[in-house]
Amino acid sequence: GRAHRLLGSYQESIRDFETSASIARQLGDQTLLANSLGSQGIIENIQGNTRVAVRLVGQSVALAANSGDRRLQASRLYLLGTILLESGEVDSALEDYRQARIKYQELNERFNEAMVLVGISQVHYLNNHFVEARALLFETLQILKEHGAEAHSGIAYINLGEIETDMGLLDEAETHLYEGLKVSNQTGSHRVKAANQAALGRLFLKQGRLSEAKPLIDTALKAFQTNEDMTELGKVYCCLAEYNQLVGDQVSAEAALNEAQTIATRLKTAQKSELSRRIRRLSPSN
Repeated sequence: GRAHRLLGSYQESIRDFETSASIARQLGDQTLLANSLGSQGIIENIQGNTRVAVRLVGQSVALAANSGDRRLQASRLYLLGTILLESGEVDSALEDYRQARIKYQELNERFNEAMVLVGISQVHYLNNHFVEARALLFETLQILKEHGAEAHSGIAYINLGEIETDMGLLDEAETHLYEGLKVSNQTGSHRVKAANQAALGRLFLKQGRLSEAKPLIDTALKAFQTNEDMTELGKVYCCLAEYNQLVGDQVSAEAALNEAQTIATRLKTAQKSELSRRIRRLSPSN
């Protein structure tokens, strides 16, 4: 199931995790069931089935608590926080992240705490606290370096680049996004690589490098369309809309923005979600 997820074969991944969950129920193994349901929730969230994902991961959190496995409980709380964050339920996400961080601190697991810091950083970002968000990502990267876990730094670099793009620190953003791209190429994560390409394309738009931005945006769009990665797809449509606005093609810009809005409506994203925020920035009324 994990292998299929990394390859972007999400239907196969869900089938694998459903089979795993069925076996876990037969065995009465709550830990295995918590893992299986949580992993299934990840795929449901990627495909835009947010409420289903929240339900599955919520069940996973409860099972982990019942099993007494604090490490698993922390990881499921982190996962639940991430799903809520993407849907724009920022306050609920922060509470889950804080609980996960406390548990990892009790277990003295600095690597996993670093992963939680990425999520907390995104909460600050969505609340427009850019300086605090950026500082947490630098702390995350330092922890990963200390633990020899630079292979897990891809998302941190992407988020850092996105924040710096919004702060106008474009040279720094470019440096960090290229670092993230290097990591994603090394790890072979298709989703992280596509997200990095989209972020780099968005940066190039800010720098006026339109001819360089378009191929990156198109590549990311194709990747997320193929995998039906709905939240990321909506964000890339926003990049495409911005590109078309900049080249003066208002008809194509409106079409791309409408695609993003359709996805946001389907996902029922709250106003504080990153997708909703990007749509508002590009809307003609703004």
